Amino acid sequence: MTLSDGMLKCFPNWYYLGKSNDTIFYESPSYPKEVDLLRVSRGRRTERGGPRSAFYHGFDGSETVITIGVFLGTNSLPILGVGFLTSQKGHAVVTGGGSGIGRAIARTLASEGWSVSVLDLSEERAQAVADEITRDGGTARGIACDLSTRDGAQGGVLKARSALGPVKALVNNVGIYPSGPFMEIKDQDWDLVMNVCLKSFLWCSQESLVDMMAQRSGKIVNMASIDGKTPGPGNAAYSAAKAGVISLTRSLAAEMAEFNINVNAVAPGWVETPNILKSDRWKEAIKKIPIGRLAKPEEIADAVSFLLSEKAVYITGEVLNINGGMLMD
Repeated sequence: MTLSDGMLKCFPNWYYLGKSNDTIFYESPSYPKEVDLLRVSRGRRTERGGPRSAFYHGFDGSETVITIGVFLGTNSLPILGVGFLTSQKGHAVVTGGGSGIGRAIARTLASEGWSVSVLDLSEERAQAVADEITRDGGTARGIACDLSTRDGAQGGVLKARSALGPVKALVNNVGIYPSGPFMEIKDQDWDLVMNVCLKSFLWCSQESLVDMMAQRSGKIVNMASIDGKTPGPGNAAYSAAKAGVISLTRSLAAEMAEFNINVNAVAPGWVETPNILKSDRWKEAIKKIPIGRLAKPEEIADAVSFLLSEKAVYITGEVLNINGGMLMD
């Protein structure tokens, strides 16, 4: 159970403390002592220390309809009541979610009961995917942000948290794929690839881990690539960034294990996305794929969904190849 955008408008600066059984605690340093603890407990009003209490009620399938009130005394009326929806699975943030693989991941997670924040450089793309999810009965927010900068990336996660509550899952998917001769790479081009394809993973993870470490649970899936394992000519910056993603994934998995946070990566090969299909290179590449076709974005999304599920709680630090047999290691 998490605070949502409607709740946060009325309770600014509340943050997650932890949970015990079916009760979840939030606290805010900006509120006076008599209203400094919000306690939400399933299906009943609860008390703690006399003057501080809250309640919620109501369920509807995979979502919960909640009414919350903060009481100043045991028998007093609530000074505030708010209704909002939240997903049973929790809040997942997907970067680069406005198209291609990211869009497929966002839609798949929403269909499985996650509330999804769709982060993308394009507000139009992000909102379009969020609208698709909403029309299908899911919960989503489209958030425009520049993931090539620390402020933009962490600001995007902050907006996501304000909209849909603490982050329970993060999919670092955003990427760009410039190609060209090594000797023609300019500093600004190299830096942009590193910022988008590697450093944004650092920035978004750091901000999301604030919630996950507080909850002592969470999952991160990073988008690596076959190029991070078997680089070819003409894509030095991208291959270097994706190799960095693989090392980042393993290092972070080791560090976060004590908090019950799983960190894994998926490494797709050739995927049937608009950008790939624009070039004829895939026609040659497909000859090297034993299965004989490109992957569909939804197949990458299914792998991400598995790594975010309870079926993968004992998997961490892994890089899952999804390339139709093109690379077997």
